Amino acid sequence: MRITLEDGSKQNEIVCNNAVTLVYLANLAVITPHVWLSTTEAIRKPDKIVFDLDPSDDDFAVVKEGAHDLRKLLEYLGLTCFVMTTGSRGLHVACPIKPEHDYNIVKEFTKAAAQNLEAEDPKFTTKVRKEKRRGRVFVDYLRNEYAQTSVAPYALRPKPGAPVAAPLDWDELSESKLDPQGYTMENIFKRLGRKGDPWKDFARHRASLPAVDELPKPEEEKEKHHQSR
Repeated sequence: MRITLEDGSKQNEIVCNNAVTLVYLANLAVITPHVWLSTTEAIRKPDKIVFDLDPSDDDFAVVKEGAHDLRKLLEYLGLTCFVMTTGSRGLHVACPIKPEHDYNIVKEFTKAAAQNLEAEDPKFTTKVRKEKRRGRVFVDYLRNEYAQTSVAPYALRPKPGAPVAAPLDWDELSESKLDPQGYTMENIFKRLGRKGDPWKDFARHRASLPAVDELPKPEEEKEKHHQSR
């Protein structure tokens, strides 16, 4: 597919929608496919949003806690959230949305949601530079932009043991043995045979993207929490 970049230039992109194309990509030594947040039917209108939660150190427990906090915020706004390991150090939280808005509006919402978390809880940060994160969970919303990508579910990582980006059920985050690189090329098929794909109904849960002004004000949420104690 030939697409138009922001500067007006043209670029070819591969549309992988069958096994033959997947084999072609493998023959090109593609190990970790990254995919757009929109489809060929509406290339400038994403049908999902993705937040990448990364630890500043190796504290995966705080990432899991952060994923629950993000889910609470997004579900308060009427979105359905899905979670997966990235096969690296963190978690992705994704929500299917109706392709009704362009990337500029979608990025504005995801940025506001990330900043809401940052203002609400000091364990979060939206600072891109690692030296400014100071041990906090980085909420990366920047992939919600035209021509940006996120790692595909079940993609392999070029790391020892060939870890896989594995979709999860939310209750699996409570398992102490859960490791962001725990599912690999060796055990992922056994897992799928045992429990199926937790993301199989992803597209059925598409909802309209909330407006930025629907996000709760952090100071109001803190006051409610204080009064309830």
